[in-house]
Amino acid sequence: EDQVGRREYEVMVREAAAILRRDLAADPDDQSAALGLAGALKDLRRYPEAEKLLTALAKRWPDDHRVLLGQSDLYQSRGEHARAQAANLAAARLAPELPLPLVFAARASSKLKEKAKALE
Repeated sequence: EDQVGRREYEVMVREAAAILRRDLAADPDDQSAALGLAGALKDLRRYPEAEKLLTALAKRWPDDHRVLLGQSDLYQSRGEHARAQAANLAAARLAPELPLPLVFAARASSKLKEKAKALE
């Protein structure tokens, strides 16, 4: 990935994060803004801040599969494939009619297998 493109992307994501923070300050119940902000923080590689927000969202909305998918995406980005897979499977239990959690779980499982194979 080229550095200029990455910098431009980061500028756009920082701008989006600022807007989402304002939206969330205006309406703390705005799940879309909260989840969008968590994703933006993850994309900016601000992992501790993203994890703190997602943990708070999980406490506030424990039955929302989108929060679990956000956690999974964060864990996957950090290479924590077992945690990503666990979050995906939990999301699949909450929303069994949706294929996305199972797709993500399969992806995390595949990454775990690749990692194990590399260690052999």
